[in-house]
Amino acid sequence: TMKKQTFILFIILSVLCVNTQAAKIRALFLGNSYTENNNLPGLVAQFALAAGDTLEYKSNTPGGHTLQNHFANATSLSLIEEGDWDFVILQEQSQLPAFPDGQVAVQMFPYAEMLSDHIKLHNADATVLFYMTWGRKNGDQQNCDLFPPLCTYEGMDSMLQLRYTMMAEYNEAAIAPVAKVWRKLRNDHPGIELYSSDESHPSNNGSFAAACTFYAVMFRKDPTQSNYNFTVSPDVADIIRNVTKEVVFDDLSFWYRFVGGSGIGVPTIHSEILLYPNPASDRLTICVSQPVTHLVIHDITGKEHLTQNITAHNTDFSLNINHLPAGVYLISLFDGRKKLRTETVVIDNH
Repeated sequence: TMKKQTFILFIILSVLCVNTQAAKIRALFLGNSYTENNNLPGLVAQFALAAGDTLEYKSNTPGGHTLQNHFANATSLSLIEEGDWDFVILQEQSQLPAFPDGQVAVQMFPYAEMLSDHIKLHNADATVLFYMTWGRKNGDQQNCDLFPPLCTYEGMDSMLQLRYTMMAEYNEAAIAPVAKVWRKLRNDHPGIELYSSDESHPSNNGSFAAACTFYAVMFRKDPTQSNYNFTVSPDVADIIRNVTKEVVFDDLSFWYRFVGGSGIGVPTIHSEILLYPNPASDRLTICVSQPVTHLVIHDITGKEHLTQNITAHNTDFSLNINHLPAGVYLISLFDGRKKLRTETVVIDNH
C-alpha cells in the first residue's frame, strides 16, 4: 500500500541521514605516559564508535618524553611525515609547562613551534591539537621550592593551562582542554577520583574524562550522545559526559579560536612587549619599546574586566590588578585600532 511504501521510504531516508552524519577522523598522538595510560587513543576510538563515528589513529608515547624529545625522535618524525592526518596531538611532559618562564622559553616553546611547522609542512589540512594536561593532585612538591606556583594543584594547574594556551596561540593550534574538564570535576564533583595512586597519572575516571574531551573537540559532537562507559560506573560516566559537554562542546569555537589566526611567534627575551611577573599578584609590570595607546583585559570566557589608556614609549609601567579575581586572563595591547599583541597571564591574588 501507499502508506506502507511511504513508511519504508521514511525508514530508508532516516538510515541514510544517520550514516551521512557519521564521521571518520585520522589522528596521530605524540605524547608520553599521560597519553599511553589506559590507552587514551583507543578509549577515544571506542567512545567515537559507540556514537557511530570512526577514529583511525597511530601514536608514539615513550615515558617522560618532552616535545624536544619528540622532535629528535625518528619514529615521531616519520609518523608526522606519513601525512594525511586530520589531527596531530602534542602533549608535553607533565611538569615542564608549569616551570618558570626562562625554562619553558628555552626547553618547550621552540620545540612546540618546530613540531607544529613540521606537521603543517607534511599535512596541509591537519589541525595541530595541544593536549592540555592537569596539575598534580597536591601540586609538584618535588619542585615546590624552586617555583611557588608548583606548590599547590591550583597553582600548577593554572600554569599548565597558561602555557598550553600560549603554545596554541603561538602556533595557530586548537586545544583539547582536559585540564579544564578536570578542574570543574574536582570543584563540582570532588567524590570522583581522577588520579591514580601516584597523584599524577589518570585513573580510569580521569582517562575517561580525557577521552570525552578529545571526542568533543575532534569530532565537534556532543559527548552525551555516546553510551560508551569504559570501566566507569554509569552514573559517574554520565556526570563526566555532561561536564565535558558544558566545558568543551558548548564552547567549541573558544578551543579553536587560534586556528587560522595570524600567529604571534615564539616569545624571546628580545620581545618588544614583556609582561612580568607571571603568575602575578597585586601589580603587573609591562615593558614596551613601541607606542601603545591602550590595553584590554579579558578573562578566558571573553568577559572584559579592564580597559586602560596608556601613553608609553621605551619604558615600563605598572598595572594595578589587585581587584581582579584569581584566574587566567588575556591581555591585549593596542596602538590605536591595531592589536599589537595578546599575552596570557595568571593572576593569583588569593
